[in-house]
Order: sequence, then C-alpha cells, then structure tokens
Amino acid sequence: MKNNRITNNQARNIAKQYILNCNPTSGEVLGKSKELDPLLIKSLEALINPTLNELKEAINKRCGYPKRRGFLWSSNEDARLISSFHNQHSRRDIADDHERSLTAISARLKHHKLIDEDISFPQYKHKKQFSVYI
Repeated sequence: MKNNRITNNQARNIAKQYILNCNPTSGEVLGKSKELDPLLIKSLEALINPTLNELKEAINKRCGYPKRRGFLWSSNEDARLISSFHNQHSRRDIADDHERSLTAISARLKHHKLIDEDISFPQYKHKKQFSVYI
C-alpha cells in the first residue's frame, strides 16, 4: 500500500490555492467566492511561511535539543539569567526557564564572568547535527 502522505511543498501549494479561492488541481479561479474565516487564513499563512525562528525551534524539537538552542541571547534574557544566578536558582532550573541546555547556561555564566570553571562541551554522538543558514 502506498503512503498517502503529501509533501510539504504540495500541502503549501494547496493551502495557497485555498486562500486564493482557486482550484488546487487546475489553478482556475472558482466562480463563487467563499467567505473564509480570517483566523483560518492567518493560520494557513503561518504554516505556509514559517519564520526562521519557528523553523529553528522545529528542528531543535525534532533533533531532541532544547527549544532555544542556537538562538542569540537578548539583553533581557541575559538580565534574567544574571538575576536567577544571583538569587541562587539551580542551573537546571535556569536552563529549563530559558529553554536551553545546562552547557549553554554555564557558558553564558562564564561569559559574564559569574563563574570561573572549565566547561566541557558535549560531543552529541547520538544527536543529529544541523545549522540553519539564509
């Protein structure tokens, strides 16, 4: 039995045609315009054109990494990190709060000169490696 799953590109094209009120097979504009729910249209557009950050989060999840792996640190996030450290929160709790790994938290604390310890970066032998470039 064949897999009936359609590809992401096929699904994206069908959704675009639906939004434009076109027949997805022929491309013909349908005679009677349907009144589409604006929330449905926004949802379909978000699925068709995800942001780079949404793609990175999806890849992180698929590969088993923390959600914010590879994201830049904002000044607000740095301030929260420093505050949590000074309030003696555990690194595990800080990592969970920031959706980052323990290694990332330790590296950032060292970057801010809040700790002075060697950090060993994991080898990820059983994890998929990836990078997203534009």
